[in-house]
Amino acid sequence: MKNPLTISNRNTILKTLTWSCAVIAAHLLSTNGSAQTYTWDQQADGRVYLTCPNSAPDHWPSNSLWSQSVATNGNCDGSAIVISAPSNFNPAPPIGVYPGGPEAVGVDVVLGAPANTVCDVIVTLNSLTIKTNGGVIGFGGNVNVTANTFDFQGDGNFGGGGGGITIASGGTLVKSGGTGTFDFGSSYGATGLKGTAATIVVKSGTLSFPAGNNGTHLTGGGTFVVSNNAVLNLAPDNATGTYLDGNFIGVGTGTVLLNAGILSCSVYSPSSSFNFPGTMFQWTGGQLAGGGLVTNYGTINISNNPAFVGNGQLVNRGLIKLADGSTLYTSAGTIANLTDGTINLLGDAGLTGTTTIQNQGLFKKSAGTGISQVFPTFQNYGGTVEVDSGTLAVGLTRNDSISNATFIVHNGATFDLSISNNNTIIGGVLTGSGGGTVFMNNGMVTCYNVNGSATLDFPGAMFQWAGGGLG
Repeated sequence: MKNPLTISNRNTILKTLTWSCAVIAAHLLSTNGSAQTYTWDQQADGRVYLTCPNSAPDHWPSNSLWSQSVATNGNCDGSAIVISAPSNFNPAPPIGVYPGGPEAVGVDVVLGAPANTVCDVIVTLNSLTIKTNGGVIGFGGNVNVTANTFDFQGDGNFGGGGGGITIASGGTLVKSGGTGTFDFGSSYGATGLKGTAATIVVKSGTLSFPAGNNGTHLTGGGTFVVSNNAVLNLAPDNATGTYLDGNFIGVGTGTVLLNAGILSCSVYSPSSSFNFPGTMFQWTGGQLAGGGLVTNYGTINISNNPAFVGNGQLVNRGLIKLADGSTLYTSAGTIANLTDGTINLLGDAGLTGTTTIQNQGLFKKSAGTGISQVFPTFQNYGGTVEVDSGTLAVGLTRNDSISNATFIVHNGATFDLSISNNNTIIGGVLTGSGGGTVFMNNGMVTCYNVNGSATLDFPGAMFQWAGGGLG
């Protein structure tokens, strides 16, 4: 007598698959039009589905593969027909369908024990939830999960063998629990993390973007919502490439961290922007790069020795702060501090490299008793230079130019106008106040080529000409 699960012939299998496709819409949608939820919460039992004469029985899969695909023995004549029966999921989907597969778009999937699910296929979902005892591993290089919503309820890892995820346009990725780190592993040569106009939420612990040279690609802007004491790590190691294009805003009192790798902006679009409040955006290492325009409307907090590289332009219309003892290395491109922008050296910090610093707003040294040196070309066009303590020194290249500037130098502080033997060009009206010193001891300060003339309007003993040439 045949096993009750015996598939008698090839036509029966094909009819079963056809039936599955025909009823899939009704099967996947529960009452009230909500998406069917499939939960990975049991071990595949590997039961018999076909017994042929003179051969061992064929079994449904008993593994952790998402697809649960199997090559059947046809009608016992040896013909191979690939079908599936994902017996790890509850409820069990129709034969020939795995949750999120090409016939099953729009379902909700919850991954729990027995972890880990091995994602071996491309799937599209409404939502994917990974419980604290769940996980996904074993991605192939071209395997990808797309969903409107991702919810990671604890710490863990998504991936491990390449592949990645895509947040559907306007979708959300949330780390909703866990005090440790949830990461995506390495994405070398794989799809990494992608999203358009996505919202990234970190409620606790650390969410770390994918490592590797093809890490994260977020386009069309987005929102980073990071709760107090939580962290969003943009680039986890020095080999990571993270790409942000569009306008990004920050919400919350947590931390958006750039401490390694390369954060590239305006690669796929001509301009991008940041608007992060208070202490949220911490730039402590790595590189900010890009070939286009990047505008800061919020606050960028810089410490240690990060770098701004590339041929693009960083425009500041908010606040850029350099912590005491920090150095920002610059290479090519331009940093433009506009009329509504402030660059504040919070101590004996400085800038090195070959970028041009253009100041139309407020460039200040607010603390520190030592010297803060600006090695890049310094061009002041109608901006204000303020020194509250210590010494702020420019004039370290041949291309410095200062026109229509206001110098606020407080008592005991110094602004060194020409610290080297290079030429600094001045023009327009230069005024001063504050009781401190504008000092010239080296090089040449030349009054031409900006407005054709220059007027020095400094009170009392403020302007001290101790060396160099004024002409």
